[in-house]
Amino acid sequence: QVQLEFVNAAVQVASEHGYAFLLWTSPSEDGEILRLTKEGLVEGLLLMEIRLHDPRVEMLKALGYPFCMIGHTADNTGISFVDFDFDAAARLSIHHLYDLGHRDIACFIYSPYAIELGYGPAVRTGQGIAAACEELGLSPIVRICEANIEATYQAALEVLQQYPSVTAAVFNSDLQSSGILQAIRQRHLSVPEDFSVVAITSSRFADLIASPLTVVDLPAGEMGRIGTDMLIRRLEGGEPGSPTHLMLPPTLVLRQSTAPVRRR
Repeated sequence: QVQLEFVNAAVQVASEHGYAFLLWTSPSEDGEILRLTKEGLVEGLLLMEIRLHDPRVEMLKALGYPFCMIGHTADNTGISFVDFDFDAAARLSIHHLYDLGHRDIACFIYSPYAIELGYGPAVRTGQGIAAACEELGLSPIVRICEANIEATYQAALEVLQQYPSVTAAVFNSDLQSSGILQAIRQRHLSVPEDFSVVAITSSRFADLIASPLTVVDLPAGEMGRIGTDMLIRRLEGGEPGSPTHLMLPPTLVLRQSTAPVRRR
């Protein structure tokens, strides 16, 4: 759902400016990007799924090929990007639960592979959680698991069995929601009466859940629009001399999955 919001917004902006939009998801991405650029099959590239040290970025900089990013690397010199402040989003999630009286909080971050690759959102979410918990004197229970229902269900069930004092959870992928909620129900707990949940995900996705989730809203559509507009302005010679670095701040959207702690 969230990926579709990125893509749909990018397609709309490209179409409004008379450009065709090619979505490329090849696993052998580096080689395909090189082929697309050298054969002149595309005029510019909008990179997503950005890693802290991303070989695609270094390759395109070396080629001098026009590109922009949704996401950002550790060194963004000379590159325009738009990103969401995942670090601040994680901090906001923890602070919201803390303000409601929760002190035992489980955090589910996707995924081992994403962390190993240095995938920006996963790494920065983890950093934000660690920083907020240190600031508030909390000891979070962190699980890094795959973003699918079964893996998240098993991880959440294990946490709830091992740490019965846990009263809240934070997670950072829409694909984790069903597994976590299923595990909570399995333990005969109700949301938000017994257990609070905050998701760092798109507000539009959260609206689709039977019991609407409190979210730190990931503005996927806005990021897709801004990133595509940045690239088009560069292609048409309208980008200012210095690259644009735009970091979108997090917004807490209160719904029906968080409440003051009720000790069990």
